[in-house]
Amino acid sequence: MNHRVTHLLTALLAALAAALLLAACSPKPLEERDLVSKLRRGDAFLPGEPKIESYEILSRSTDKKKGTDTLTVTVRTEDPVETELTYVLVYTATDDSWRLTSVERAEDGPWTLEGPSRRALQFAARERDDFLQEHPDADVTVKTTSETDGFGPEDGTYTKALTLSLTAPYDAAVYNATVKAAYTLTEDGWELDRWRTTDSGFTASEAPDDSFFINAVYDLIIDQGLYYYRYFDSASVTGRGEDLEAGAAWAEVSVSQESGGLLLTDIYRVNAVLSGTAWTVPEGGAEFLRSTTVAAAGPEDWVFTDAVYDYAYEHNIFYDDLAVTDYGEDLDACAAWAEVTVSRESGVVREVTVFRVDAVVEGSYWTVPEDGVKDLGFDLTWKDGAFPAVCTDTWGAGVQGGITLESASGTEIRVNADLSYADYTGAYQARTSGTVTATLTRDPDGYGYVFTLDGASGDFFLSFYDVYLVWYYRGIDDVTDYLFLS
Repeated sequence: MNHRVTHLLTALLAALAAALLLAACSPKPLEERDLVSKLRRGDAFLPGEPKIESYEILSRSTDKKKGTDTLTVTVRTEDPVETELTYVLVYTATDDSWRLTSVERAEDGPWTLEGPSRRALQFAARERDDFLQEHPDADVTVKTTSETDGFGPEDGTYTKALTLSLTAPYDAAVYNATVKAAYTLTEDGWELDRWRTTDSGFTASEAPDDSFFINAVYDLIIDQGLYYYRYFDSASVTGRGEDLEAGAAWAEVSVSQESGGLLLTDIYRVNAVLSGTAWTVPEGGAEFLRSTTVAAAGPEDWVFTDAVYDYAYEHNIFYDDLAVTDYGEDLDACAAWAEVTVSRESGVVREVTVFRVDAVVEGSYWTVPEDGVKDLGFDLTWKDGAFPAVCTDTWGAGVQGGITLESASGTEIRVNADLSYADYTGAYQARTSGTVTATLTRDPDGYGYVFTLDGASGDFFLSFYDVYLVWYYRGIDDVTDYLFLS
């Protein structure tokens, strides 16, 4: 064997020895159960001592030259939280073992990490939300609208960033809030790190009922100092509208009273807004709109007779009796009329006068306007045996009498009275009917007055009162005689 061959053989033996030495120093290949158990015991896995229910190796590659074993594995757990997590694990060979040198979240594969329970979220909401702290009896619902998982492989930190929606019905409203919450998974479960309310407010769950609007009108009436009883016969909502999303509602309220055959209705508008969890009426939210009056019946007789009484008093018309003798009405126009007959008897005559009285509705009452009473004229009926030739010489409460004339032209009637102590020019009442007219002058020849009559035919009636001395008689054949009436 030559020298060259000897060197080649020596080299081959040395390489074989090195290969055998390297093979003797490399660890045995990893078995699947070792792969997962190393992950479970490592710092990058779930905190505590979670039980791995199952796993699935999605891929595996071994690089013998680098001495690495890389796996993509999905691990499932149920305690302390339910998970399905997919990792990329890198194991590196040492002299006699494999060491887990890298843990990362796989880009492909499931990553499901059960978050805080609904009960835990509700508890956190009651602990952290201002409204729920003030209203512990509110029934709150917490929903997760978005979530983001975080994973820190260096220290095995598992986090969740949640966007939560809080809903809590209360009174007439629903409280709504949006919350950003951050949780970290610990051995005892999820621990709340941060709770921040980004938006909150109220929406109306229902509109106010009718009684809410009616009470608002009653409050306005009382505040205005109006009489309580006048408005409380009946009240009802006759129109309404609402915008629950905007927290607004309105209604028209009719408040009615029946009085003297009239149905009087005042109409109000009430605007309501949602304030917090309750409906309120802001200042100026209730306002009077208009009034309507419907006549269900005409006025009572006293409306007409009282108007005639006032007219008679003002015009020195004396009477013994008065009564409504005719009546008519137009309830749609809130108008009515009546004829009122008044009568009286003296020692010589019975006088009957008819008045037309028009009544209208003003405000809440039937009334007679200033020009609503019209004198339609009078009739005189002479008593049998009236006007005897009698002379009286005494104080009297008054004098009155009358005549019926076929032709009044040129007739004079004188009334003698001692008026020297006072001016009683206005202390009389002279009335005519038909075409008769009367002009009053002082008697130039003595005390008293002279009435000069003119016209074709009709009646003349005269009343005096509080005179000192009066004579009266009737001159039926000679109307130019002095007539002294009492």
